[in-house]
Amino acid sequence: MSCAMKLFTRVDTPGALVVSLISVEGDENYSGKSVHISVALDDAARMYGKEFKESEACSGQDWMAVTSSMRDAFVHNTCSLACSGTTVKLTVPKVGSFTIPTTDVRPTEEARGPPEVVIQTQMLTQMANWSALFMNRDKQSVLERKVDSAEKEAENYRVQLNNSNHNPDEIQVCVRNPLAPHYCREFDLKLLQMIKAQVALSDDPDADEPNNLDDEEDPKRCVEVMLPQDYAALKAEVLAANPASPPEMLQYKAVHSALTHLDEWEYDVFAMQTAMSGGVLGDALTYMPQGGCLAVTAFALFHKYGLLRQYEIDEQTFLNWCSVVESGYHPNPYHNSVHAADVLHITHYVLSKGGLQETVSIQQEDIFSALFAAAIHDYNHPGINNNFHIQARTYLATLFNDKHVLENMHVSSVFELMKMPQYDICKSMDDETKRSVKDTITELVLATDMAMHAKIVATFKRKLFETRQLSRKEDVRLALQVTLKIADISNCCRPHNLYINWCNHITDEFYLQGDRERGLGHAVSPFMDRFDPTVAKGQIAFMSYVVIPLFECFSEFLPKLVFTIDHCNKNKAFWAEPQ
Repeated sequence: MSCAMKLFTRVDTPGALVVSLISVEGDENYSGKSVHISVALDDAARMYGKEFKESEACSGQDWMAVTSSMRDAFVHNTCSLACSGTTVKLTVPKVGSFTIPTTDVRPTEEARGPPEVVIQTQMLTQMANWSALFMNRDKQSVLERKVDSAEKEAENYRVQLNNSNHNPDEIQVCVRNPLAPHYCREFDLKLLQMIKAQVALSDDPDADEPNNLDDEEDPKRCVEVMLPQDYAALKAEVLAANPASPPEMLQYKAVHSALTHLDEWEYDVFAMQTAMSGGVLGDALTYMPQGGCLAVTAFALFHKYGLLRQYEIDEQTFLNWCSVVESGYHPNPYHNSVHAADVLHITHYVLSKGGLQETVSIQQEDIFSALFAAAIHDYNHPGINNNFHIQARTYLATLFNDKHVLENMHVSSVFELMKMPQYDICKSMDDETKRSVKDTITELVLATDMAMHAKIVATFKRKLFETRQLSRKEDVRLALQVTLKIADISNCCRPHNLYINWCNHITDEFYLQGDRERGLGHAVSPFMDRFDPTVAKGQIAFMSYVVIPLFECFSEFLPKLVFTIDHCNKNKAFWAEPQ
């Protein structure tokens, strides 16, 4: 039997259509109830679009026709759905049908965890079947192996659930764990040794006598990434790498080269991400078995400031935390883990070379909070802004009463995950410090909501008019709020090559939101209509009315940042020139 559908009642992941089925008939277990099904159309397109485009048998246009047909069918409600006692069958015109067991369709009010894992696996299988129409055999074999891997992962997940003891005292988290059923990426230990040595060797009092990596007394203890016993030899080996060297040595050299600019304004997160995963889009943001730019940058900076020693953070727990935070970022064109790494780096720059530590009474607790907030400030970002959620009346907009919708989700999701001891990097702090750190992090992340921009800037200007001595707790938090805002919109003040990269990424994401708004029958937001491109106008306006005034204000407070305004003016002038 067919049933009514309403699209985008929840947007939990980028590109995933979460279809609400109202009054499902034909099955007594679901009759009259709302259920949800996640169909990861765009996620599948990101995963396999590369293979299609590289196929000798397909230019990519056929692939785009398939995905376009699926997307149009959902948007215009032309797809049909039938429900029987055991299955739900979804039919998409011009594409085909696939069947979902009703055991994998959960009532909305009871939905917990990632039940869509089986549905997404079936979707991948269907994609493999469709691929036979457009791909040569070699490319299809690659896709089939990925499908097999996804099916094994889904099976492992089901086995883990079936074998769990369901201890009533066990902590249950109410957000998706993007790493499940794992807790940590498979980091390259030697690479982490090099990174740690490169940024922390001069600060480590035992640098001349590094600890042994082996622990024979307690082999069950978590592995700690210690300094290599001969860093000079490792560095020489890395720098001597050439095209004929093993791939891992070439990666070490690229990471080492990018990391040499960690303390500079020109630090290139694109180069770091490429060194770690091979690129900055699509698969390179989804499959990062050894971590990506965010994990490396966070690992380096937390060690650089001595935060793991200060707060007795177990190094394995910290690597778990870096893994889950980075994995929680979706492969959006702009709001992804690379952007988070960029914001993290600029926060570090303002604290150090920007002069904030010298000007404000900054404590280790404040540095920890600022770096933590920068790393997670866009966690689980769906690639659409707050206004979209409010206009579409999504679940998140309802949950947070249309106030700081995404920002509340970012920070609350991470703290919910940290209820699991595997991710709790604050567990050694006393209760008072924990409360203070959480309050600071929350205020910093909420400050990135552009709806708060005018209020925060006005408050900061008023404070500077009263005094330049920011020593009280609330004054330090205000300075850190502005620091994170500076970092979040710093793209316009970067060297031109980095700025243009970021501009292209944000434009792509804007256009994707505009496509969704058009499909829902909503007015397309300004600067988000791909059929009426106004990139130059939008960039000039943003720099003139938001970026430059904020950086001018902050540069009066921290004169060492005045050079950033010159970068912004040059980037602004680029758009004034005939294109």
